[in-house]
Amino acid sequence: MDFFLDLKLFEKWWSIDYYGFRFYSPSMGRFLNRDPINEQGGLNLYAFVGNDPVNRWDYLGLSSGRCCSDCESERKAYEEAREHFKTLRDRKRACDQLESALRLAQAGAKEACDRATKWLKRTARSARRCEKGNAVACSILYVQLGYALSYSQRCEREMATVERYQARFDAECSNAPTAEEVNRAGLRMGDLHEVLLDCEEQYRECVNNH
Repeated sequence: MDFFLDLKLFEKWWSIDYYGFRFYSPSMGRFLNRDPINEQGGLNLYAFVGNDPVNRWDYLGLSSGRCCSDCESERKAYEEAREHFKTLRDRKRACDQLESALRLAQAGAKEACDRATKWLKRTARSARRCEKGNAVACSILYVQLGYALSYSQRCEREMATVERYQARFDAECSNAPTAEEVNRAGLRMGDLHEVLLDCEEQYRECVNNH
């Protein structure tokens, strides 16, 4: 006696599996003795899981073929819907974060450029007064020039940051999912999860009854 992939005892001499209640012949694709549950498993008393061993299983040799579905198609549909929802949700979240960063960069650039413009105007007024011999205007002119230069450089840096964020946003989020699309995907995932749970419950009830 040996064990193979189905974890059932295999008799080499006769080339049969022992399922506890019945012997199964892999070469014939059927049981060698009658089904202990009789016609509850179908009219063919020697069939193995409704002649569909790829999608069904019967580890004791006692279940009706109708009870051996493991809800694989329902599980696959739910997992695909879950992955689709997670993909949309994560992409929407990433684009929302990128848009927030873009808005903050735009606000920072506007503030820096507005301050640069203000100090440039003050510098221009002081320069005109200094040319007319106003000593006070001449003394503060260099200070104002320093502020104007500092904010102008900051304005350039902030505008470069805005351009980088804008380029990323255009490239990555031009077709970003909407909140409504994410919600629809989430509802579909929930519906398919309910279908899977119902299938698994029916399967357990069916097996317990046989």
